[in-house]
Amino acid sequence: MTEVTNARLETKLKQLHITVDRTHQIIESNRQDAIERHCTTIKSVTDSINEIRVATEKSKIQAEVDITEIANWNKEIGSSRFGRGTTEEMGRSA
Repeated sequence: MTEVTNARLETKLKQLHITVDRTHQIIESNRQDAIERHCTTIKSVTDSINEIRVATEKSKIQAEVDITEIANWNKEIGSSRFGRGTTEEMGRSA
């Protein structure tokens, strides 16, 4: 994975983590408009993460990275560290 892509993914993962951390507070506000806006934000960020993930996966396949390594990388993206670890910890080869 290029450093630019790595940085973009790491930024989006952190953004998701911050957004998810606010969820309880927003739900407790009981403001429908805020809840809907929050859901839209989460969807937007996760869509961006998925686009980066798919593009990176494609690059890894084209670079003939082992399928098991790709699967493990994908697993790390969706793991409990989602948004908490760095993409460097998740693997940088592309």
